Order: sequence, then C-alpha cells, then structure tokens
Amino acid sequence: MKVTFVPAHQPEISVQVQAETQTNAVNSLMDYIDQYQTRSDKLTIHENGRLHILDVSAIISVEVFDKQLTITTTEATYHVRGSLSKMLAQLQSPSFRAISQSAAINLHYLQSLSVTFSGTMTAELKNKTKLPVSRRYVAALRQQITHLFVKTHPLNK
Repeated sequence: MKVTFVPAHQPEISVQVQAETQTNAVNSLMDYIDQYQTRSDKLTIHENGRLHILDVSAIISVEVFDKQLTITTTEATYHVRGSLSKMLAQLQSPSFRAISQSAAINLHYLQSLSVTFSGTMTAELKNKTKLPVSRRYVAALRQQITHLFVKTHPLNK
C-alpha cells in the first residue's frame, strides 16, 4: 500500500482511495477512514451519580451481566447499566470487537488467543484478564485482527 500527501487548496480534508478493483480490503480501508471521521476519542459514563470522561483508547474490555456493564480501563473499572450492543455503537471504533454475547475487547490490548483442552478459545489481554471467546465470534475476530494489524507473517496464513 502506498500512502502519499498532496497539498490542496481547500479547508476540508479529502481522501481518495485508488486501486485496480474494489476488493474487501479496499472496502475495509474506506470503512475505517469513514469511522475515523465520525468517532470520538472520549466516552462519558455515569456511575453512582458521577460523570466520568474516559479515553476510548484506554478501554481494555466491556462485559455485561444482567444489564450491568463492567468497563475495564487502564486506570479503573466502572459499573453502569446498559447493553453491550449500545456500548459498541457508542464506541464506534474498529479496535473493539465482540467476542461473545456478553463481552467485547479492545484489540490493541489483546495479548493472545489460545484454544483450551475442551476446544474453547480464550482471549488473554495485556492486563492478564482471560475472557472466553464464543465459537460463533472466532471468524469475525480473526478477520478484524487481520484488518487492524495488516502485517502478518507469510507462514501464518
């Protein structure tokens, strides 16, 4: 992929993606650029009568149990009412991926994925937390990892 800067005499940033054909990789890149334009780097949450402003990039994981969200960041853990799907919609970041119906992770904090003896997959995060990955989320998770961290070793394909 070649990335260049061309000065333009207009106040708005314009991005043009050029390729021989419009492949899935091209579509993913355009989606990423589109999300970059609309997403916020901050998330506000209300916990116990207090308003917290969180850096989205500091969120490690989000888990839900009985409509209670647990948001784990590099600084603290927060508990708020809500749903995982609404939280993911608020985050609007390609770095976050649901790994089950009850958990999502920030892929930048993913340390490893491993298969247990029973055949289930576990995501180990950089804060040493281990979360189960549901089988139906594995393919999408691997695809998102590939798109987010484009460079993979040729032998790992």
